[in-house]
Amino acid sequence: YRSQVTVMVIHKQSQGFDPYLSEKAEERLAKSLTEIVFTSSFLNTVNELSSDLPDEFFPADAVELKKIWRKHLSIATVPQTGILEISAYHIKPEVSQLISGSVANVLVTNGSEYHGAGDSIVLKIVDPPSVSQHPARPNLILNSLAGLLAGFLAAFVLAVDDSEPRAQA
Repeated sequence: YRSQVTVMVIHKQSQGFDPYLSEKAEERLAKSLTEIVFTSSFLNTVNELSSDLPDEFFPADAVELKKIWRKHLSIATVPQTGILEISAYHIKPEVSQLISGSVANVLVTNGSEYHGAGDSIVLKIVDPPSVSQHPARPNLILNSLAGLLAGFLAAFVLAVDDSEPRAQA
C-alpha cells in the first residue's frame, strides 16, 4: 500500500525581497530535503520521535538502515515549486501511513536542524497522510507464480487441442 503526504516549503519574505528568488530558494531547499531524509541523523530522529514504527525499520547497521528506508520511502519535489511529496510503501496500510506521517512530522517539527535558515523557512503539511485503497507495488513472487501457472495451463490446452485428430475435408 502507498501512503502519501504533501509538505510545502514556505520562505517568509522580507520587504524588498525578490519573489522569484524566494521561489527558487524554496525549490532548492525542497530538493535538498529529499536527500536529507535518508541520512542517519534524520532517520535516528524519526526513530526517537516515532515509537509506533516497527523495529524492522531501525537496524543497528547504518548501511542496512538506509537500504530499508530507500525501499519503503520515496520523496519527490513538484517541479518549480517548494512542494515535497512523501510516499511510503508497505504491505500493511497502517504501517505505510505511520512511515509517511512520521517523516513529515519530523520535517515539520525539526526541519530547522536540517535547512539552517532558522525562522525564515517554514515547513507545513498541506495534505495529511492518505493511504491507497489497493496495493501500490506489485508482488513480484506472486505475479511470477501466477504467470508461470497461466503459461503451463495455456501450453496444456494447446497440447491437448493439437493431439486430437482432425477431420479431413
